[in-house]
Amino acid sequence: MKLIQVFVLGSLCYSSYTMEFQDPTISTQSPQPPFYSGDKVTLRCEIQGAGWEYEWKRNDSWIDVLTNGTITISIPEETGRYQCRGLNGTVPSYLSSYMTINMTAPPTAKLTAVPQSAVFTGETVTMTCVIESLSGWSYQWYNGSSTDSVFEGNTFIIASAAESDEGWYWSLPRAKLTGEPQSPVFTGETVTMTCVIESLSGWTYKWYKESSRVPVSEGNTFTITSAAESDEGRWNSMHMAAK
Repeated sequence: MKLIQVFVLGSLCYSSYTMEFQDPTISTQSPQPPFYSGDKVTLRCEIQGAGWEYEWKRNDSWIDVLTNGTITISIPEETGRYQCRGLNGTVPSYLSSYMTINMTAPPTAKLTAVPQSAVFTGETVTMTCVIESLSGWSYQWYNGSSTDSVFEGNTFIIASAAESDEGWYWSLPRAKLTGEPQSPVFTGETVTMTCVIESLSGWTYKWYKESSRVPVSEGNTFTITSAAESDEGRWNSMHMAAK
């Protein structure tokens, strides 16, 4: 019998892989452009998958912040070109494309009246207010310093002018006013009132109580932290385009 020797040659198996990520996407979450002075704009950076944190660049300089995907910036102080990237542990993704955030001047309303000059009793007066660059506006009309609107709509007609109609008239886009909680409100509760023109941002707001012409607060949200009997009454908000 002949001896047969069998040799088993061992081998080493190698495998390698490269981590590949999708490029991050950058977008505006709220509000949508155009952006106006005073706006707070939220940007979102996103990569599919879990476990990501995000870094941000403004005008090619890193911002010292690490977020879960969003960053809120102020207009106009923080306008510029933005990029973001993701970090999964210590591994960074590629940078996103640029997104440029600019400030836009607020629109101008055009007010016209027919007839233009002196108006006599019994005449018909037609006043029109329109923002020509944008549609979808609603309008409220006021007389003198009153905070009570006398008409809603972009055209206000006095069919037969009388002495009681004399004065100066002005118009503003219609705002939405909300309050939380709804009535009734009990002493000690926190009351939050919000005034907003939903079709466009970039407005400034002032809050008044009853017929007072002295504002008690500025900003589109007014909060009474602990309601008292002295807070009872009618609250008004006036809005104007930011300069």
